[in-house]
Amino acid sequence: MVLAQKSGQVYINEQARKKLMSLWPVAYKSNMKKLIPLFSRQLNNGEIPINGVKVAKGDACTTDIDWEIE
Repeated sequence: MVLAQKSGQVYINEQARKKLMSLWPVAYKSNMKKLIPLFSRQLNNGEIPINGVKVAKGDACTTDIDWEIE
């Protein structure tokens, strides 16, 4: 996993996971349950999953994602 912030800061693997957990303190587990199967399917098909998520300041960053990745 690679997480890149607008500032240019890049987090890789475990650091990316920890940073994402801090950005989604309430919704991390739920969001990962939605994203991991999609990423796995893409990897199984020989694709590299690249997806972006914007994080809003305030309460918005604690909510579940509600979109699908194709």
